[in-house]
Amino acid sequence: SFTCPWCQWNLGHILLFVTGAFLITRSIKGIASLPYFKQLLLVVALTILIGGGIERLQLLVGRQCSFQDVLLDIYGTLAFFAFFSLKREEIKKIQLRIFQLFVALLLFNQGLPLAEFITNEITAKKNFPILSDFETFFEKERWKSSGRLSIEKNLVTGRGKSLKVDLLPARYANISLDYFPSNWEGFKYLKVSIFCTGPDTVKIHVRIHDELHEKKGRKYKDRYNSAFFLKKGWNNITISLNNVQNAPS
Repeated sequence: SFTCPWCQWNLGHILLFVTGAFLITRSIKGIASLPYFKQLLLVVALTILIGGGIERLQLLVGRQCSFQDVLLDIYGTLAFFAFFSLKREEIKKIQLRIFQLFVALLLFNQGLPLAEFITNEITAKKNFPILSDFETFFEKERWKSSGRLSIEKNLVTGRGKSLKVDLLPARYANISLDYFPSNWEGFKYLKVSIFCTGPDTVKIHVRIHDELHEKKGRKYKDRYNSAFFLKKGWNNITISLNNVQNAPS
């Protein structure tokens, strides 16, 4: 299934410091009484100190320090002052609108991956049991390969488009579908259509496994493996999900 921890982490940083800026400006009297611009500059400075301190602490526990995380903290503080601060009315309306536009653009840039993730999730569930027909531009990102991937509009078997894979000679030249709806209960077969351009028969190996397989050391006996031979032109491969469930026996 789809996961977007990076999106969630970004959103968490921003929301945390929106809340933090609110609490600081409401609970600390010395800051609460300041005019808007002084309050803004002081809280941004505190954000940098607090955010930077958190990143430094992460180094002590063996985690990576990230300047990007401190930027996200600042974005959260700016978002509070642009849209939620009660003192924002102290400045001229044109200044406020320019500031709000600037902050909105920053937030929009950070929100794009999350928007793509949500759209991808909705599209995948809507199209299921079709795993990929490459009708949307981000479907290609669900696939990983040792070769070059591109979308082909003219070479298709039915609806949608197709994914072109240029595999270079390698010991383990590969392509994999990494993200898709995970509940296949009630379905009996997995069907794949592959167009082979080569003049000779090409042997491919199909491997299917779940997350538990990854956690248990990727043992051969704990996954589906099967070989198929592709001839020139279209090849339709049908794999029994019962065989996948009981693999490798």
